[in-house]
Amino acid sequence: EFGLRGEYVAGLPGTEFGERFRVSPALTYFLNSHRTLYLRTQYNFDHGDDFGDEHSVWLQVGFNWGGPEVR
Repeated sequence: EFGLRGEYVAGLPGTEFGERFRVSPALTYFLNSHRTLYLRTQYNFDHGDDFGDEHSVWLQVGFNWGGPEVR
């Protein structure tokens, strides 16, 4: 499964919160047919007026329990 998220904040003049944006593509691999156990990796590119460019990579292991009506 592939996901893509984009975020933008205009910032508030006269405060410490400046303009910033983020782009985060993610890839999820389900380890079983019930989709209850998965691995996800996500890359984040953040840019803000206050801090410049930042890059990060996340790895997540997930386990869901319960029937499909709960997910």
